[in-house]
Amino acid sequence: MRFVPTFSLFEIMLVIVLLAVLAACIVPVVQAVMEETRVAKIVDVSDTLLAACKRYYVDTGQYAYEDERYAADFYHGLTKNDGRTGWRGPYINGLSPRDNPYGGLVYAGGGVSFDVDGDGSTDRSGPGNGVTFEKIPEGAARKINDRLDNGIPADDWKYTGRVVWLYMGPEVHGLLMVYLIGGTGN
Repeated sequence: MRFVPTFSLFEIMLVIVLLAVLAACIVPVVQAVMEETRVAKIVDVSDTLLAACKRYYVDTGQYAYEDERYAADFYHGLTKNDGRTGWRGPYINGLSPRDNPYGGLVYAGGGVSFDVDGDGSTDRSGPGNGVTFEKIPEGAARKINDRLDNGIPADDWKYTGRVVWLYMGPEVHGLLMVYLIGGTGN
């Protein structure tokens, strides 16, 4: 009879434990990298919309909308000629849920009310542009706030600076609103 080498139960358990420890070390690193990628995507979309809204304003003297929730051309001024004099777009290719790595809608619109400098008082309000991202978890919103509002001392980061985050319940998480341009004030 020929001897066939086999692994003992101890050896098999040792390999399983080592794989579990390795997985426990790698999974948090991969999750952190994925979260940073999502945060970077939102910051990038915000920066792209800021540039597009500025160009639109220079061309038309008005603030733009880009909102897939509505069909009328008025709500698509960054992608379609919305009838405003001076329009020289398209300024972006469009907005879709792909622009929000958390799966919610993203839309730009007029009307702003923000404490841009983080001192506790509204600095910019009235006609202007902001962008809203739906379904943003609080931890991600905090990281986005830190990137866009770095240097603004704010104990209550959710309501001060260029970034505002409102909790909307467990299904929606939160609305993240980023001030782009416009409004009057200090």
